Amino acid sequence: CAVMSRKVKARIAFGIAGVIAAFLILFALAMSYFHEKMEVSPSPESPTVQITDDGFPVVDWEYWQGVNPDVIGWVTVPGTVIDYPIVQAPSDDPDYYLHHDVYRDYNVYGVPYLDVDCADTGLFDSRNAVVFGHHMNDGSMFAAFADYSNLDFANEHARILVQTPEAKKVYLARCVDIVNGTELAKRTDFNDETDYREWYDSQLSGADVVIDAITQPQTAITFCTCSYNYSSNERTLVVASPDTAYLID
Repeated sequence: CAVMSRKVKARIAFGIAGVIAAFLILFALAMSYFHEKMEVSPSPESPTVQITDDGFPVVDWEYWQGVNPDVIGWVTVPGTVIDYPIVQAPSDDPDYYLHHDVYRDYNVYGVPYLDVDCADTGLFDSRNAVVFGHHMNDGSMFAAFADYSNLDFANEHARILVQTPEAKKVYLARCVDIVNGTELAKRTDFNDETDYREWYDSQLSGADVVIDAITQPQTAITFCTCSYNYSSNERTLVVASPDTAYLID
C-alpha cells in the first residue's frame, strides 16, 4: 500500500508539474503576442519609415488613421525607443488605452494617449496637454521618460518631436517632477493667463529636475509614466514646451 501510495503521489506531482509547464508556455506565447502587436512601426503592407531633414519620421496618417481613427499624433524622442502613435482617450472609457493597443486589441503595453479632458483642444492647443504611457520592464513605451530624473539623461534627450496630421513641433523638456501615484493631480483647464502662469511657475519651483527654466511658454505637454525611484507607486512627469526656434507648420 505504501508503494502504491508513492506511485499515486508521483503521478499527481507529475500532473501538477505538467499543468504548470503548460501554463508557463501559454503565458510566454501570450506575452510574445502582445509584444509583437505593439511593434507599431509600419507593417510590410504599410510605407517604410523614413526620416525627413528636420529629424521627424514620416508618418503615413492615412494608413494609421485607417488602422484606428483615434490616432491623433506621433511622439518621437531621438536616442530612445520612444517613437509611437498618440491616440485620443475616448470620453466613455478614459482609461481604455491603458490596456489596449493602437489596433484596439487587449494589450498590457497599451499605447500613449491624450487625456480625455484635452480632446477638444488637442495636442498643440491645450494649455497643458497630458499624455500617458506605460513604463514597461523591457524599456519600451514611456520607460525612457522615467530616466529624465537624471539631469544628464534629460539634457541629452531634451528634444521631443511631436507631430499631428496638420503640423509638427519640436518640444524641449523643461522640468521633471516625481510624484506619489496616489496623489497624482493633473491640470488641463485654467481660469485665465495668470492662473496658467502660476501653475507653470509652480511646476518649475517644485520640480525634482529643472532642465530649462523658461517662464513664458504659451502651451505645454506633460508626459506621464510610472517610475520607481523612491517607491512602487509613483509617477514621473516630464513637462515640455515648444522650442520657439524650431516651430514647423
